[in-house]
Amino acid sequence: MLLLLRASSPTLGRMNAIQLSTETSLAARRALPGWPALPEARLSAGQAAAGLASFQQRARSLVDAPSAAARTRCASIASFAAEVISLDRRLAEALTRCADGRP
Repeated sequence: MLLLLRASSPTLGRMNAIQLSTETSLAARRALPGWPALPEARLSAGQAAAGLASFQQRARSLVDAPSAAARTRCASIASFAAEVISLDRRLAEALTRCADGRP
């Protein structure tokens, strides 16, 4: 089974196409392995230590936000592909039953 979808948006313009097959779900689930945590530096108490802690927190959020979004997107693609494959299988079974004269 192969399905090609194209999405477009007036604000984003043409988006990438996604080609679904029986391998899409597995590929999407494997697309983004986990990343190790960012290393932390520590300083003794003071303004520099507070500044470093604040910077590290901001840097971590700048890394975590897009990686979480990418993982969510891949999980969504995987779930959608799995559902399409399941629906395709059930439709094929129903059509086969109808062709055989079974309800």
